[in-house]
Amino acid sequence: MDQEYDVLGDVAIPGNMTEEEFIAFVDIDKEVEVAREMTDSELAHAKNQDEQNGTPSDDEIEASEPSLREQLEAAEMFRNVCQFRGFEVGYEAARKLETDIHTELVLQIKKQTTLDNFVF
Repeated sequence: MDQEYDVLGDVAIPGNMTEEEFIAFVDIDKEVEVAREMTDSELAHAKNQDEQNGTPSDDEIEASEPSLREQLEAAEMFRNVCQFRGFEVGYEAARKLETDIHTELVLQIKKQTTLDNFVF
């Protein structure tokens, strides 16, 4: 990008500021670096620091299986999002998932005391 784009061209200056004050306010962090690519040596150094500090990497973090109740809550949330966004395929999939989880919950709650007697 050789030319600078005037991002403030369409922004209204607040009534309690002059144009110079507003520009100074907006540019207050102009010199702060917000994003850049890390070099290979910086990446290696960061990785070594994490290992020395005992910070687990993304690959090392083990996810535990959520409980059936947690799975059901997530499926209900997903169904609501799909319904809100009009994503019919996702909505139907979430409904099926909810049904499967409900069935599994019911089976988990049942306790067989004899061959023909179940306690709920």
